[in-house]
Amino acid sequence: DFSPLRDYVSYIQKCYLIGEAQDKFFKLLSDCVECEKFADFSSMVEIIKKETKQKEIILFSPACASMDMFKNYKERGDKFIELIKG
Repeated sequence: DFSPLRDYVSYIQKCYLIGEAQDKFFKLLSDCVECEKFADFSSMVEIIKKETKQKEIILFSPACASMDMFKNYKERGDKFIELIKG
């Protein structure tokens, strides 16, 4: 049950959604915060880089495991950093 996330939508500018749970999160949050779904991690990060301004904060905050894409959280985080810096 991810419904407690709705308590924090006032702090969220946009949700970028990937993975097996993206439809669940979209259904939960799209009526109160802008949400966009992506087919893969790399394309999501490219859009994030284009849409954010210098000094804005990007909180990479998976709400559940991403075993459908990565073997563990470290691999996922390393890939995020690589794409952000690239």
